[in-house]
Amino acid sequence: MRGGEPDGPLPARAALGQLLRSVRPGPPPADPQERASWWRSETAARAPMCLLLDNAVNAAAVHACLPAASGHLVLVTSRIPLVELGADGAFFHQVGPLPPDAAHQYLAVRAGEERLRAEPRAASQLIHLAAGLPAALSLTAAHSPSTRNGPCPASSMH
Repeated sequence: MRGGEPDGPLPARAALGQLLRSVRPGPPPADPQERASWWRSETAARAPMCLLLDNAVNAAAVHACLPAASGHLVLVTSRIPLVELGADGAFFHQVGPLPPDAAHQYLAVRAGEERLRAEPRAASQLIHLAAGLPAALSLTAAHSPSTRNGPCPASSMH
């Protein structure tokens, strides 16, 4: 949902378009109401699926993307509590930062211990920039030029 992006969050209309393209061939309708109707139809007729709505900025954006039928699993991440989703039966779990040693171990599993040993300052900087948050550490390791080879992602940051 791109809540932390400099260009702002992904509008619900665009999010619904992406979701529709993932389950139905062809372009989604231009009208937001029709997009929502198509999404509800598609999800009502499908076997249960898992849906990740990452970095949502508000409950309204999440509501627009919820499947119509029960049985689907929806995982929502957000930098702010979306307490309004509790009325829909949402369960909340807050993930805090890992302690420095645990963050290092977590990153080592994803980027490689040898790599972190070769560039300890870059690894420490990366853990600091990611605030020790597991999702940020995983994404950084996954999007590095080479997950197991090459410089630590923080060494190429300016």
